[in-house]
Amino acid sequence: LFALAVVAGSLLSDALRSYGLITPRFLTAMLAGVAISMVTDVGRLHMDRALIEACGDICLSLFIVMALCGIDLHTLGSIAGPMAIMALAQTIGTVLFAHFLVFRPMGRNFEAAATAGGVIGFGLSSFAVAMATVKQVERHFGPAPQAVLLTTLVGGAVSNLANAVVVMAFYQWLLG
Repeated sequence: LFALAVVAGSLLSDALRSYGLITPRFLTAMLAGVAISMVTDVGRLHMDRALIEACGDICLSLFIVMALCGIDLHTLGSIAGPMAIMALAQTIGTVLFAHFLVFRPMGRNFEAAATAGGVIGFGLSSFAVAMATVKQVERHFGPAPQAVLLTTLVGGAVSNLANAVVVMAFYQWLLG
């Protein structure tokens, strides 16, 4: 199923590219995975969710390690001061956003806290970190399906699709 999602996502990405919309392959693979999951749920086909979770955790860990291995620490050393100031500002802004615009409006409960954790993971790093944060909360405190759904849909699908559209529009404007 993972391979099917990757192949279908790649084909979807190529099809979208032929229409001038360039999307990241992980986004189209994720959309294909959602479609596969929906088809198996509607068709009442059995999917071993525990196995899928384990494979997903392995893939997430590999993604984070590969991303960190690609960082050139020597180059980053020369801009450490300004980066520290930006990171501090981003952290403060993200935590305030998560508290006042996610946690409080969602009802100040467990689901709200788990969703706010996902927002903080996304705001300070990436979709992968957001999902890892929500999954870790679930492991320690129990299921948070609303947080998983919101983090996946908003953090993964909507923001990445919007990002692809904005980046391509900006790129075309620069070339234009």
